[in-house]
Amino acid sequence: MLTSVSLKEAVEFVEKNPHRRLWRLITESALDKLNYGVAERAFVKNEDYQGVQLIEKLNNLDEKVKQKAEIACFFKRYDEADQIYRDIDRKDLALNLRMRLGDWNKVIPLLE
Repeated sequence: MLTSVSLKEAVEFVEKNPHRRLWRLITESALDKLNYGVAERAFVKNEDYQGVQLIEKLNNLDEKVKQKAEIACFFKRYDEADQIYRDIDRKDLALNLRMRLGDWNKVIPLLE
C-alpha cells in the first residue's frame, strides 16, 4: 500500500485500522522520505521512546546525507550507513560507527 498511495493516505488508513506493525511500516516509510513529523507521530503511537530520540538527533544534524546514514543505523543497516559515510568522504564517521558496533574486523581496514 505504501508504494501505491501517498504517505498521508496510508496514515489515514492506519489511524482507522490501528496496529503496531502498521505504525512501524509508516515509520519506516516516513523516515525513508525524511518526513520527521509523520515518523515522530508513528513512534509516539508505538510508544517508542528511542524512536522519538532519533527524531531529535536527526533534527540536530545539518546534512541530509548524515541523516540518511543515521536512519540506516537505526534500522540496523550498518553496511549501508558505512557506505553513505564513505561516499561523503567521512571515513571518521564510518570508523566511529564500526567502533560503536565493536566490528573490529572492519575497523582495521578503515585505519589503514
